[in-house]
Amino acid sequence: MSTARVRPRRVLDRFLLAVAAALAIGVLVLGYRDAPAASYLLLLGATALPAAAYVAWHADPATLLSAGVALAIFSGNWRNVGLPELVAPDRLLIAMAIAALLLHASEARIRRPIELRPIHWLLAVTVAYVIASALLSGTFFDKGALLRLIDRVGVLPFVLFALAATIFPTPRHRSVLLGCLVAVGLYLALTSFFEVAGITALVFPRYISDPNIGIHVGRARGPFLEAVGNGTAIYIGLVAAVIASRTWRVRWQRNVAVATAILCVAALLFTLTRSVWVGSAVATLVTMLAHPGLRRWVVPVTVGAVLITATSLAAIPGLAERAQTRESQRGPIYDRLNLSRAALNMVEARPLTGFGWNRFTTVGTDYFQQGDYPLTAGVGVVVHSAYLSHLAELGLVGTSLWLLSTALAVWLAFTRRGPPELEPWRYGLLAIAVLFFVVSAFVYPYMFGVVVLWIWAGILYGSAEDSSAEERREAGAEAVPTRTF
Repeated sequence: MSTARVRPRRVLDRFLLAVAAALAIGVLVLGYRDAPAASYLLLLGATALPAAAYVAWHADPATLLSAGVALAIFSGNWRNVGLPELVAPDRLLIAMAIAALLLHASEARIRRPIELRPIHWLLAVTVAYVIASALLSGTFFDKGALLRLIDRVGVLPFVLFALAATIFPTPRHRSVLLGCLVAVGLYLALTSFFEVAGITALVFPRYISDPNIGIHVGRARGPFLEAVGNGTAIYIGLVAAVIASRTWRVRWQRNVAVATAILCVAALLFTLTRSVWVGSAVATLVTMLAHPGLRRWVVPVTVGAVLITATSLAAIPGLAERAQTRESQRGPIYDRLNLSRAALNMVEARPLTGFGWNRFTTVGTDYFQQGDYPLTAGVGVVVHSAYLSHLAELGLVGTSLWLLSTALAVWLAFTRRGPPELEPWRYGLLAIAVLFFVVSAFVYPYMFGVVVLWIWAGILYGSAEDSSAEERREAGAEAVPTRTF
């Protein structure tokens, strides 16, 4: 068929599509008088779903996933920016990236095949155990329990671990993710400064400055409305900025990365959170001591961090007093002691299988015990430590599975050498993983930090597998003599 015949047909198809769309909108407008809410939802679905499908099919999965990860800092708070509870842009973008890859969309057709290794099956067994615990305890269909299972323990992070190397196969794709994480670090650091300095006009979105929602008012809590989640994300932005400052080639981009890293160091102080301070210090020290080229920078980096801290305490009015007050507060410590004792009592009562997934808030108060400190924790409060939470709810079996699968996945990703350009990413993974394990002892990790950890580990693990396979193929080609015909 000639081009002259094809073009009129395309014009006719587009004309008919426009007519159909106009008729559909007209029907919705007429129906708005009787059922405005239903008409609005129909209009939203008729326009948003096709647009999302088009974007998912033609956009690069690396871009979709990177944007979804960046927007995950608002996870759980989209209603505070005016979006309906069911509309979560971060989850939508992450789901679109996964769907585009699995359905071989236009930008995903040349990706390498997805390979499942024994570590992936171990992660699947961990998720299956948690699902079984939730079903047996009757919490599987509870919204909060289901979100914890999907976001923090496993389903989504483990899936992204398996797909990460396929979604980010080249330095160009990984640079998109790194750029998004640097942007997150810069945004959170500036927002933290504005919060602590009292410049609320520059804090965006506005709900961050609302004292009636969230916790940790007066501290740098960011879009999380919680200082620990904010501090964890800031440290991830710091790690990404340090790597970007060493790997990006454009000078102004490197300068932005350096400035972001400096701002993130100060922003960690603004959280006024001991677990973030301890986790950041331990993660940085372990990473620098593990890298031969960074050991000589331990003292200069320590001195620089002290100078930034001292300057911030002196320059920002009231920060020094708030930091001292926070350091001397005993209430949060009493809460953790009470909750930890209750969790340990639950472990003693049911050591192997625990009381069931997400049941601490309903069962834990029965196991509180008066100690040498005030009994301050209230009914319905979750245990802060991820380890004690899993021990109380999943028992020794489930907790061992979770710890083994997580630690083994991180270890395999760190120890297997991949392409040379991923060497900075290896030590970035070490820093993020150490922070994750340290902070998890104080506060249950948030979705953003968990997702970044597993994507980062998946990139390194999958890329190392690709590199090893390529080396074996090259070695085999050299060993087999060339046949001539």
